[in-house]
Amino acid sequence: MQVQSGIAPIGRVEWGTHFCHFYKSAADLAETLVPFFKAGLESNERCLWVTAAPLGKEQARAALNGHVSGLDRRIASGQIAIYDHAEWYARHGGGDPKAIAQLWVDTTEEALRRGYRGLRITGNTAFLDSGSWDGFIDYESYLREAFEGQRLLALCSYDAERCDADAVLDVVHAHDFALARRRGAWEVVEHASVKRSREALESLNTELEQRIEARTRELSGALAHQRMMTAELSHRVKNTIASVQALVDRSLQGGGSFEDARATIRGRLFALARVHDLLAAADWHGVGLRELLEAVLAPYNGRIRRAVDEVRLNPRAALGLAMMAHELATNAAKYGALSGREGGVAVLAEAAAGEPSTLELSWRETGGPRVERPGREGFGTRLIRRIATHDLRGECELAFDRAGLACTVRVPVREILATATACPHGSLH
Repeated sequence: MQVQSGIAPIGRVEWGTHFCHFYKSAADLAETLVPFFKAGLESNERCLWVTAAPLGKEQARAALNGHVSGLDRRIASGQIAIYDHAEWYARHGGGDPKAIAQLWVDTTEEALRRGYRGLRITGNTAFLDSGSWDGFIDYESYLREAFEGQRLLALCSYDAERCDADAVLDVVHAHDFALARRRGAWEVVEHASVKRSREALESLNTELEQRIEARTRELSGALAHQRMMTAELSHRVKNTIASVQALVDRSLQGGGSFEDARATIRGRLFALARVHDLLAAADWHGVGLRELLEAVLAPYNGRIRRAVDEVRLNPRAALGLAMMAHELATNAAKYGALSGREGGVAVLAEAAAGEPSTLELSWRETGGPRVERPGREGFGTRLIRRIATHDLRGECELAFDRAGLACTVRVPVREILATATACPHGSLH
């Protein structure tokens, strides 16, 4: 989680960052530390400032007072405390690195319990002598590990005039990064391993953000598609229930036996169920006409030959054509060419070019026993005519001869098409 450092060249950093800066004057210290603490105070963080020359306790307070409103009130409430280094180390110095690091961690947890967002600290190392340098650098290195993951931000100040090349390298190694003035401008100096790790992390974050964005788009599209499918399914279920109710009513009113009515109902429900299975398998995108006719006409043991252009049907057209094919086959089995052993049926479906493009479906019965023309049109043929003209908005021609029923249906392709267009002619099989 990131927090605003308040220092322009750095910007936002992660909680747990332990960094440093090299200064040459009191003005350098104030230029860095005043905005550092201003950002912390305005973000409701607890702050501790341990000072040393050339910017002592009173100078630090005066510099901060000119930029932070209500500083006296914040000091009185304990949100910020400013110490001279001698005062601070008289209280807390002299311990081993682990104990001092634990002190900072405990102070952070106390700040969180009091409702602050975290702890922000800084200390000036100007008081160090050469004899204590190595031990202090070890302490700084330990802090870098101890602060990781804590809601704590630590900034250490080092006098550039007192640091030779070896000391600068020691300091950079002991911190996440360093801030130094070069030709009048502040620059960030990072240890090579830290820089590589940060760059790798930034690369991973960028990749993760891209994956999240892509997945979000994918899920949004899937959700929209799911809503469309749900609406289509609801519409189909309602229509199917209405169709089933009509089929049951008509079958029971046909004047035949209950067993005949039950067989008729079961056959029609089978046709509807097969199409629903095909639609579900196709994720409701549509069903191929060849696949549909093969499924509905399968019970007739190959006696119905088909030469069918491949057209991808929308759900409404698939259900309508399935019912139509079932009614034609049932009629042929009861009264027409399929009622005897020798008869057969040829089904042709051709997508004709033109404007508008049409699908012509032809049903021709041959070779069966002689068929007498019925005295009146039954429910099955009326159902076929209604599906063709009402549901599919097409035309229907029905005729009877000695071989049985001949039916030709022409429907606009735009009324039945799903996601694919017509393909070249199929062959009889």
